[in-house]
Amino acid sequence: MEGPILDIKIMLIGASSSGKTSLRKRFFRDTFTLLHEPTVGCDFDLRKEKGSKLQMWDHRGGETFWNYTKRVLHRFDAFVFVFSVAERHTFEYMQKLIRDIQECQGKDKCKLIVGNKVDKKDAREVSFEEAQMLAQEHGMGYTEASALDGFNVQECFDQLIRDLTEEQMSKKGQAVNLIDTSDTEKKCSICC
Repeated sequence: MEGPILDIKIMLIGASSSGKTSLRKRFFRDTFTLLHEPTVGCDFDLRKEKGSKLQMWDHRGGETFWNYTKRVLHRFDAFVFVFSVAERHTFEYMQKLIRDIQECQGKDKCKLIVGNKVDKKDAREVSFEEAQMLAQEHGMGYTEASALDGFNVQECFDQLIRDLTEEQMSKKGQAVNLIDTSDTEKKCSICC
């Protein structure tokens, strides 16, 4: 009989056009497309390896779908907030999302902020220092990446996955985090 599997679920959160889907596709498939097709609803990739399963979800940016997404947040192990360093409005919207998630899920699941599109050096609107300061204020890590050329994509997600694996393996009395079969939801003002 095979033992329980390690099940890691990560959600990428950010404004439309911040590059969530491109980062996910670069990480899982090492591909990039210049044609931008907005995510409809939610999309995810799955990687199974011996004894473990990794799911990375990204939801459509914007308020409409976000209202539904809040109801399922408790199912995720980590949240990665994505913004485009070349579009300040994505950084500002991300700050609202961070507050919403932390109010509902607490700070411990908010793990990382990724400044995407660093390949757009001449169009930069958010400095490394400003984003890093925001991450520190919220107890998260900060890194920058480019889904276009693949810069730092593997490294930032690999480290996060190692940290989550270690976290799950070290839980008292458990070797792994079993898949949650309960339908209980954490109740808070923005989740309901």
